[in-house]
Amino acid sequence: MKNAGYSLRAFARDLRISPSRLSEVMKGEQGLSEASVDTMAEQLTQKPRERKFLKDLVLAQHSRNAAVRAEAAKRLQVLRKSESFRVMREEQFKIIADWYHGAILELTQLVSFRHDIKWISDRLGIARSTAQAAVERLEKLNLLSRGAGGAWKANPEGFNAFSAQPSSAIKKFHLQVLGMSADSLREDPLDDRQFLSMILALPKSRLPEFKAEMQEFMTRFWQSIEHDSKDELYSLSIQLCPVRNRRPQENQNV
Repeated sequence: MKNAGYSLRAFARDLRISPSRLSEVMKGEQGLSEASVDTMAEQLTQKPRERKFLKDLVLAQHSRNAAVRAEAAKRLQVLRKSESFRVMREEQFKIIADWYHGAILELTQLVSFRHDIKWISDRLGIARSTAQAAVERLEKLNLLSRGAGGAWKANPEGFNAFSAQPSSAIKKFHLQVLGMSADSLREDPLDDRQFLSMILALPKSRLPEFKAEMQEFMTRFWQSIEHDSKDELYSLSIQLCPVRNRRPQENQNV
């Protein structure tokens, strides 16, 4: 539509389907099979997330199987909801990179939450001055607000911090969470924790796809408990990292 010189026939050629078939699809006269949409999605984008989105759009509308339509519609709902997450700039995230900022936001979701600095500091094992400063930072960034009677409320409930470049703030956060996970592995009873780890060979070319699936799982998991009554605070981490020799060169033969 934007390029008058790019015809429907050329578009059909690039999508690897017949012009008549494409015309019927664009007019809404015919749907697409799962195999056809796979082919089209591969031609339109190399991003796994976008290919899945296009496929689910088609399945939700045109699949002959009611169960398949319902599952596709559910995945679309999750994806659209995840897009509403607030994306935080790195300079903002640097201010609240320490783990207890996110923990305070999540504490407000507990049925036992008390709107009291001492309670927060005791619950998280941090100094009262640290808890007070953290609350003030969260309020300044409008991530925490006070409602009627001075009650704190997390606002918004979900946000993403992302940087296309190496970020010291994001690294700091992940290292702190990994340290907490190590403490839990050493100290917490088995009934209170779950650790699953494996070392596996995989095709590195599919790494972007794996990263997208991990992000999708985290989002879906968070949304699945969004409206549940909450009584405990947990940390959830998923790691996918290369297993390689990281020893200094001078120690290789020791």
